Amino acid sequence: MSFDWSFVLTTLPAFGQSVWVTLQLGAIVILTSLAVALLNVALLGLHRPWLTRVIRAYVELARNTPLLIQLFFLYFGLPALGISSGCFASRRAV
Repeated sequence: MSFDWSFVLTTLPAFGQSVWVTLQLGAIVILTSLAVALLNVALLGLHRPWLTRVIRAYVELARNTPLLIQLFFLYFGLPALGISSGCFASRRAV
């Protein structure tokens, strides 16, 4: 049994494309989470009791829910509500 270098060379362009998509998604997620965090901090600075409770509930929900449950909600829940994930959506077999 030997290692098949021809297979590696034929799949290398697809691997490079996958790395690029992963980097794009990572950048989008980091920038979005930074924007949401800065918005929450700015809103907390207003010192409105009802707004503070809403923001703290959002943070507690995000921190105390397992990541897998959040991913299930994003993958299965949002399309059920009619919200599509756009160009990064995966194809599901029907």
